[in-house]
Formats: sequence, C-alpha cells, structure tokens
Amino acid sequence: MKPLPHVLDSGVAPPVPVLHYARLGEIRKAAAFWKVPNSSKLPGPQCLKALQEATADDAVAAAVAAGLKPTERGVLAAYRRYGGTVNSTVIRLDLMARGLLEKVEKRYGHFSTYDWKHDPIRPLAERLVLFRPGVRDPFAEHFSYGYGAERTIPTYVLHPTLARHVPPAGPPEWTLSPVKAATPGEARPAAEVVLDLARVLAHVAARPVKINKSGELSTPALRALAKAVPVPEDPVFVLPDPQALYFEILRGNGVIRVQDGLAEANPRALLFTLPTALQAHFWVRGWFTTRDWSDGQGAGGGAESRSEAGESPTVARRQVLAWTLAALAHQGEEWFDLMDWLAKLAEGTGSDRSLASYSHGSYAWDPKLGKAQDIEGKQGQEYQRALWFRTQALWYANALMVTLPALGLVERGRTGGKAAAACFRLTPLGRAVFGAPEVTPPADTSARFLVVQPNFDVLVYLDEADAGAMGRLAGLLKADGTSAGPVRTFRLTRDSVYNALEGGLSPAEAVGLLRQCSRNDLPTNVVQMLGEWAGRRESMVLHTDVTLLGFPSTAARDEYIAEHGGTAYGERFALPRKKGKPALAQARGTLVSDHSDGRRGTLEADEEGRLSGRKDGDTVQQARLRRFARRTDTGWEVTGATVARAVAAGHKAPVLHRWLIQSLAEFMPPLLEHALFAWAGKGPAVQLDDAILLHVADTDLFDALLTSPLVRPLLVGTPGPNWLAVRKESVEAMRELLTRMGFDPTSGLAFGELPPPDK
Repeated sequence: MKPLPHVLDSGVAPPVPVLHYARLGEIRKAAAFWKVPNSSKLPGPQCLKALQEATADDAVAAAVAAGLKPTERGVLAAYRRYGGTVNSTVIRLDLMARGLLEKVEKRYGHFSTYDWKHDPIRPLAERLVLFRPGVRDPFAEHFSYGYGAERTIPTYVLHPTLARHVPPAGPPEWTLSPVKAATPGEARPAAEVVLDLARVLAHVAARPVKINKSGELSTPALRALAKAVPVPEDPVFVLPDPQALYFEILRGNGVIRVQDGLAEANPRALLFTLPTALQAHFWVRGWFTTRDWSDGQGAGGGAESRSEAGESPTVARRQVLAWTLAALAHQGEEWFDLMDWLAKLAEGTGSDRSLASYSHGSYAWDPKLGKAQDIEGKQGQEYQRALWFRTQALWYANALMVTLPALGLVERGRTGGKAAAACFRLTPLGRAVFGAPEVTPPADTSARFLVVQPNFDVLVYLDEADAGAMGRLAGLLKADGTSAGPVRTFRLTRDSVYNALEGGLSPAEAVGLLRQCSRNDLPTNVVQMLGEWAGRRESMVLHTDVTLLGFPSTAARDEYIAEHGGTAYGERFALPRKKGKPALAQARGTLVSDHSDGRRGTLEADEEGRLSGRKDGDTVQQARLRRFARRTDTGWEVTGATVARAVAAGHKAPVLHRWLIQSLAEFMPPLLEHALFAWAGKGPAVQLDDAILLHVADTDLFDALLTSPLVRPLLVGTPGPNWLAVRKESVEAMRELLTRMGFDPTSGLAFGELPPPDK
C-alpha cells in the first residue's frame, strides 16, 4: 500500500486567490517579488492584473521558489507538509519545533504577553506567497494580544502555484521521554470500529433520522440509534454517546448527508471497502469536523463551536492533538506519560486564546489532574497555567485517552511503581495514520476470522479481521447486543441478508465473502437458505402506472374483487383490472391512490430548477422528488448536486426526466431539460473561451484571407463562414496588415438582435 497523506492534509487543493485592489505600495512590492516587469511604474489596476497573471504562471513560480532564502523555504516547506492549509496554532507549534519561530515574553507585573523575536511569516504574506482565504484585502492583518496571551498568527494558505516547487518538510522535532515500564491495557481492533460505523450507517439507511434545526441529532433519534446499535461501555473510560460520534464521523466523510431536516445514508459507500489504514485516516478526518459531538461530553457538547465566528476552538484543538501524535509516531512503539504530554502541550499552547473552550459541564472521565488544584490562590502566569489544566487539559485528556482509543488508534496503560499513572502509546494502526507519510502502513492480511455454524450463528474474531473485510461483511450480519470483547456472536437472518443485498452485495458475493473469511466450510443448510432468501428478494415485482385501492376491511376488499375482479395485496388493498377513471367509478367509498398514465403534477419549474406550486403533488410524486431534488422554503429545487446524488444511487437520466415531467403542470423549460441530462453526465460538450474575431462579410475576401500565406500565421482558426479567429498576440499585426492592403478594420462588431423570448 502506498503511503498515506499526512493526517492534517485535507486532500483538498487550496484555492487560487483572487486579488482585489489594495494600497499601491503593497501591490508593487508583491509584484516585484513575483518578477512583474516595470512593476514600479505600472498604474495600480494594471499592476494588480499583472501580479494576478504572474502568480498563476508556473515558470514564474519556479523562479520565485529558486530565489527563496533558507528560512523562507523552511517556512513554506512546513506549510507544504500539511497540504498548504494548516491551522494557525499548528503551524506556530511546528515552526517553533523547527527553530524557525521564537517566542519572547514581556512581563507586566504578574501578567505577561508574548511576541515573536523574528516573524518569518509576515514578509511572506506581504508578498502574497501566503494569503488568507476568504479575505478581500490580500494584505490584511489580524494580530491580537491579551494579558497572558501571545500574538496570534492568522490562518494562511500557501499559494498553490508556488507549492508545486517547494518540497514538503519532514517530521518536526517534538519529542517526549518514554516511560520505561508500563502495563498495557486492551487495544480496540479496527474491525470493531468498522462494525459500529457500519451498523450506524445501516440504521440511518433503513429509516428517517430526524435532525434538529441547529444541525445535531434530535434526542428521540439519538435514543433510537443507541437502542438499535448498542456499544459495550468501559466503566472507567466512558465514551459518551458513542453512536453520535460514529454518526458525525460518517457525516464528516459525506457518507451521511442531511437534507430537509432528515439524515440520508449512502449504503453503497466505498468507505468500508478501503484498506484498514486508509479507512482510519478518514475516521480522523471526519472526527476533525464533528461540531455536534464533543470529546468527553458527548452529543450537544460542541455547541460552543456553532456560536463562534471563524475557526472552531474544538476543531483547532483536535488538529493540535493530531500534530503532537504525528510527531510522537516517529519515536516508535514507546509509552508516554499522560502528565508529561499535557505539561509539554501547556508550555506550547497555554497562552493561545484561540484554543480556549467556552463550553460548560463535566467530563465523562476525570483524570484527577493535580496541577489544576488550588487555582484560587494563584496569580498571573501560575493562575493561567492552573486554569489551563482545569479546562483545556481535561478536554485533551478525554480526547486522547477516550476518543482515540475508541477508534483503535491509541492504547491506554499504567506506569509501574508505587505512584502508578496513566500513560499511552499509539497502536500500530495509530502510528500508520499519524506517522504518515513517512510511516508506511502494513498491508491488510487475508486471515480467516469467522466461524459459521449450522444454526446461523457466526463467531467473529475481531482482533484477527481487517477493516475492509469486516466492512463488507457488517451489513450481512445481525449483531447480538449482549456480546462484547474481541470475539463477538452474530446471526445471519433474512432481514440482514436482504439489507446487505440492498446495499449492493450480490447473492454470489455474499456467499463468496463468507467462504473467503470463514475458518470452516459453510454448512449446507446455511448456503441453501441464503439462496432462498436472496431468491425471495429477487422475486419482488414493482408495479407502475396502476390504480391502488384501499378498503376498510379484508371482507370489503374481497367483496370488491369478487364483483369487479383484480389482484389482492396485503390485507386491505387491491389492484383492479381496469385503471384510471373506470376503476374509480367502480370503487365507491374506497381510499384511492391513482397513478395511471396521463396524470400530471401541480408544480411549475423555472430554468434554474426551482419548483413551486400550491400543491406538492401526491405521495408517489413527492417520494420521487426526494430522490433527485431538495426541499426549500418555497417548494423544491433540482440542482447538480441532487441529480448527482440520484445518479450515484442508480437512477438513470431518462427516468429522472420522466419523473420531473410527471411532477409539472406545464412544459419543462428547455434549458432545464438539457441541464438535467448534463448534471447526470449525459450533456453535450460546449466550449467557452476568449477570442479575437475578425468578421469578413465578403465571401471571396474571406477565402483570400483564409488561404493567404501572410495571414495564416496570425490566425488561430475559423469558427464558421465569414469569421476568423485571430491570435491575441497578433491583433496589432493583423490590423497593420489589413490597413496596408487598403482595408479599414473597424474596432467593433455588429451583431443581430436576439429573437423574441416566445421564439
């Protein structure tokens, strides 16, 4: 398996900055650095335009990179290590560990502020090598101080053009003294994590899961999820609301999406089929983004992140924690004392106010930190340190010793001796994830890790399973909520097999996967029953363009069929022989759901896919709209994202087109019709580009120019009869040539008027 990306590298390409007008001196200074010719003489708008073009030129970026000073190259290499975009606290810690940034304390009585001895970041920002995303003024500053605080560094992005010419830095020197002797705990197998994630996904895929207006799981939905997916609980290191954590990790990876107040799952997601280490990489990436679950406090504990502008302190602290573990991963299979780790973290981040937490409440695990005691009798720097251990240290301890062990990335332990203390180390999976890209993850094994019994029980040895195989099997097995530990008991049931087939597993693949992972031959009766269950599913029939009649009782339904004919369904429903109005005339006093040919919807559509109307349509039309549209305040909306989601779920463009037509009261706008197929990947090719056009109305002159040896080098081509496309750099040469030949090229083109809208 190839090396993983660094866990702090989102994999998303940094945005290209769009420059807006700023102070002329700043523009010229940056333009000179990017080697813009005559930058000191160009007017402001021209200089800004030239600067934008220079920063997008790969050759210019290569020349700029070659002229960087060693300190500048070191700073940019650090940014490059994390994908070009990195949290401001993380880059500050990283640069300090590399000796590129040095903090200086200024004392004022009991209080202190911290500044930088030399700031290597600001000059790079002034030259637009680093820029602030989403800020209109490219040279904007945002530095702040506070008592007991340090000058903050904004979050910058390494210019993507220059990033291609700067190799990433290696691991920073941020180390801890290892614990000499430790009693290990029990590390959680990765297959067990995958199992819980897959069970949460299956629960969401099977039923509507309500989301509050604020974005988090509703209390009833969370209770139902906890009941459906029971997770064994550690009596000491309690993980609060684990189902909510797994839900948020899946949401952070796009496997679960929230629309119209409901959570929707993609049961065919490829996440669970990836190699173990790559799956774990995405678990951490999803954990970074969880705003509605807080480490040590559970669901709703991260509400403070939603009310604050800018970066979330919770997300920032998670990235800081990951950065420290990425550094420790290179020390090998060593144990580290929890208090040593917290003390070093306090030294590096204790004066950083951007990481301060404003959430209240107790934590599920209390590490009994002595450094947080007697805070009332302390002042100044001692008070700030004690406050950090009373607040942020509790969060860090719960994230490190509870959350990450639950994901199989960290193993807990106890130091030896009389004063036993909590310690930790990264599991082999944790070292592969946090130590990337230098630590190459091991390849998954193909060990046989389950036993299928004739009574349909399945014993699974989770500590011997790889995450990919367990992820494919999870939907096939029904969990026994009472079992715990590395050996679990599951059952094969008709419902579990049906759900696995609905998730994309074929009957042959299901049997083959069980055989591949089983230590014994599959019992004959199990193979036979799997085939029967799959056959019953495949025998299902979907009826369309029918009239469904509902009756108050079975007797009433049977009486109708005896008199008029039809097919019975369930206890009180029937499909009549006739459909549409003839069937309705016969079905007096019945509940009717008519979807025969010719029925049209009630909605109106505009060219941008907005659907509105007084009525939403019937049940079937609404169900179809939910597949490829989203709810809005005024009705529905069809977009590229909603159509792509429907196509990924297996719906073809012609089917979506027919469904949309049936939902509309009038004709569909032609542009929306073409857009629907384009969003589904079936649109015709179109081209749009800048062009310098020469129109020659006289056909003979057009042919003469097109075939002229003098003119052809100045042309790009011809877009059609009587039109020539001139090279941008040859416009003046073409103008001079035409004038010399006696023609008068006018600086403008006359176009015909557009036809009226009704044409």
